Amino acid sequence: MPHESKPSRPFWRSLDELVGTPQFKDWATAEFTPEALEAPAGTSRREMMKLAAASFVLMTLASCSRAPEQEIVPHVHAPKGRTPQKPQFFATTLTRGREAIGVIVTSQEGRPTKIEGNPKHPASLGATDTFAQAEVLALCDPDRSQSVIRDKSISTWDAFSNEIMHRLSTAGSFASVRLLTGPVISPSMLDQIDRLLKQFQGVQWHVHEPAGETEAAAAHRTIFKQEVQPSYDLSSAKVILSFDCDLFFGIPGSVRYARDFANGRRVRSGAKAESMNRLYVAEPSPTITGSKADHRRIAKPSELPQWIESIAAKLGVAGATDHDTSDAWLNAVAKDLQSNLSHSLVAAGAGLPAESHDWVVRINAALGSTNRTIFYRPISSPAHRDLSSLTADVEAGKVQTLIAFEVNPVYDSPEFAAVLKKIEWKAHVGLYRDETAAACDWHVPMTHALESWGDAIAYDGTASPIQPLIAPLYGGKSPREVLALLLGEPLKSDYDLVAGYWRGKIGAGAFDAWWQASLRDGVMAKPAPESSLGLAALPAKSAPPTTHPVAANLSALQAVFRISSSTYDGRYANNAWLQELPDPITKLTWDNTAWLSPATADRFGLANGDVIQIDSGGVKIEAPAYIVPGQADSTVTLPLGYGRKLAGSLGSGVGFNAYLIRPRLSGALALVTIEKTGRTYPLSTTQEHSKMEGRDLFRTVAIAEFNEPREKKVVSLSLYPDRLKAPQQWGLSIDLTACIGCNACAIACQAENNIPIVGKEEIARGREMSWIRIDRYFEGEAEDPEIHHQPVPCMQCENAPCETVCPVGATQHSEDGLNDMVYNRCIGTRYCSNNCPYKVRRFNFFQYTDIEHESLQIQRNPQVTVRSRGVMEKCTYCVQRIRNAQIEAEIDPTHPSQSVADGVIQTACQQVCPTQAIVFGDIWDPKSRVVGLKSQPHDYALLEELNTRPRTTYLAEVKNPNTSLAKGARS
Repeated sequence: MPHESKPSRPFWRSLDELVGTPQFKDWATAEFTPEALEAPAGTSRREMMKLAAASFVLMTLASCSRAPEQEIVPHVHAPKGRTPQKPQFFATTLTRGREAIGVIVTSQEGRPTKIEGNPKHPASLGATDTFAQAEVLALCDPDRSQSVIRDKSISTWDAFSNEIMHRLSTAGSFASVRLLTGPVISPSMLDQIDRLLKQFQGVQWHVHEPAGETEAAAAHRTIFKQEVQPSYDLSSAKVILSFDCDLFFGIPGSVRYARDFANGRRVRSGAKAESMNRLYVAEPSPTITGSKADHRRIAKPSELPQWIESIAAKLGVAGATDHDTSDAWLNAVAKDLQSNLSHSLVAAGAGLPAESHDWVVRINAALGSTNRTIFYRPISSPAHRDLSSLTADVEAGKVQTLIAFEVNPVYDSPEFAAVLKKIEWKAHVGLYRDETAAACDWHVPMTHALESWGDAIAYDGTASPIQPLIAPLYGGKSPREVLALLLGEPLKSDYDLVAGYWRGKIGAGAFDAWWQASLRDGVMAKPAPESSLGLAALPAKSAPPTTHPVAANLSALQAVFRISSSTYDGRYANNAWLQELPDPITKLTWDNTAWLSPATADRFGLANGDVIQIDSGGVKIEAPAYIVPGQADSTVTLPLGYGRKLAGSLGSGVGFNAYLIRPRLSGALALVTIEKTGRTYPLSTTQEHSKMEGRDLFRTVAIAEFNEPREKKVVSLSLYPDRLKAPQQWGLSIDLTACIGCNACAIACQAENNIPIVGKEEIARGREMSWIRIDRYFEGEAEDPEIHHQPVPCMQCENAPCETVCPVGATQHSEDGLNDMVYNRCIGTRYCSNNCPYKVRRFNFFQYTDIEHESLQIQRNPQVTVRSRGVMEKCTYCVQRIRNAQIEAEIDPTHPSQSVADGVIQTACQQVCPTQAIVFGDIWDPKSRVVGLKSQPHDYALLEELNTRPRTTYLAEVKNPNTSLAKGARS
């Protein structure tokens, strides 16, 4: 998108610069009397003027957005100008830890409002996860850091620059200077760090990632003698075995893995068992990956290492001991893997010890899976160390200066708070003035990914650019700009730094065309990434039989730690959309809890919400208990990312901090004791029940029974007149076999349709506003159930019960079959909600939409009405997208029929879905995808016996169980 090279009004980068301008002096003189300009007692006039200037900047900044000074390039097409009120789309990349996902961002008049996946990027293929969807809200967060801070006082970038450069220039030895970052996957930033380490001999770089795979990385370094990044190809895997590895959530490539897995399970008429892949999962607590397993086995954490070695032995891996020779489940799994050589895959979770990851590498090699279903890509980066080595150096008095980039070890490694105090000078660069920033001498606000230039390497080695959609809202600096300052290049922008790096790689002559193409596509056209490492020289195994380091103590509970589905490792604690997003398993919002099995809860006399004290080696925390079917006995699962003290107005004080008792090195397992305190804690869940009340809501069938003839109920009787006059009629199909319950559709709907949050107390009253919910059901015994997920939007009934009861005609039936809401007619009787059997209507009891913070307004979709209190709202099949497509078809001379081609319209939930479980289209077009799905033998309507004739229907979930292995088989 071409922008003006200069903003239309003056924009000041620092408070000092603003105060010194004639414009500010004229404004202050006109606004205040001379007496008002006098400072209060004890305050200097300069300090008072800085505070007045800060208020002035914050007041005016939220009402305007400044365009980036460089030119950014639209996705696919590059129009010469912009059409007012018509959105544009830009390809960029979002990163999180070692994850890089290609996205396309919708820009409304220079305002980024919605994020979609980039179909050309291999890590997304057009889909995203929940965290990527929420980044537009994070961009506009009014709690983001907005000023350079020195010792709790507002300062300037220039003051910070001068002090840090003076400190480096007078340092006698650079060995006392340290950098602390998270994982860096940016080639240009890695180049900066490499040059910095060479320019200042002695400076050391430390990498800290609380949710990282420390144990896996250690095992891979031992085997490959270098850093590697493992990745999977689930499209080639017929048999998949996961040992506590949530393949579909929170790891690099998880969005792509979900797509490849679902593609191997799409069942259509005539399908056979051999056409589906098969998934085995052994885990201590339920995950969305475990919920999709054909065979899920509950395991204590201490059992998993031994099971992994037993699998290795059964597959003939040298040095392995079979500890479970008569275990029916392990024997059946090993035989299935052996029967699918080169088309099988074994994965281990980050929480397992290094020894287990070593065995998994050897198992995959024995199966012939290396470089077929699993790849090990070498990672090239400057030498770095971890947080524990930084702690040791500080304790030894070797560190005097620390610069931390977007990490928060004071929160996620609590013992580091005391270590940080021993460092003479420390600075923090980050989006928020968080716990670590507050403990540092300096804090510099950082730019968001949608405000800065950059680059990133995806899980498979694909390089992609990062381009800004908007200039920094709060005047932040990117990490590249701070590193440029350290390198003595303070005048270079992040654009110059990134473009300059790639110009050197591509060559000046070919760079411009290459750069433009890369920005349009969102993928950098370059030589193929590094090839995967082979295992021809796999070292011999000499370690003793595998045991977990704490397995000997059988009397204590085993605690495992999980990144949160809402806050991740804590970095999204202040994101309201994510905090209110129900956990896929517990359906809890605005809290984390201690997960316990029904048997363990009975043993301690616990019910949901009972506060327990958890003791790990004398360190104690308190947490509410929550009973989770499918949880391992004598095991407590503690979600991370909560209990923040300085997260922002929404995230501070929410939940408990499980990092306080998490082991620092492995991060995998701790021995704990629990004690009932006698107190209770209120919890808010969006699904209290776990049964279907005897109704046939969720349907599942084994592949062997899939093709058996079954009668479909067709009810044609109706008291409603035929109102369908439009040439195209819309409908939706949801494939429950593909759905993984990841919640991406729910948060995409929230972003697209300006759906507000309501808060924990309103959730507890059943007043959530989400237009699409994901119901979770447990099937079978509570100790070992199957877990199912079912998205439920508005059914868009043809015989809609809501329409007949509205006294003012606020809910209407459109000519193309949509059940519409006329907001300005609604008087809030809620009769329609009472009469809806699917309970998908939401009522604005209060003014839930935030109208106080102006910065949040730039995110809202201008094509969707922002509702006030007192109206009913619901899913509309994203009617604004339907109407936009119809307008485009009408003015397109190549479409004389003026009909919208199949696949052109995608609802927000469909577009975001990693597994393509949702398909939208014209149900009167016999060639459309949605008609093809609705004609499948396992298509059914929810509560079809009510004769509401819903436009949304489901494909029953199909499983592919191993016929030789009964469910729950043990030794």
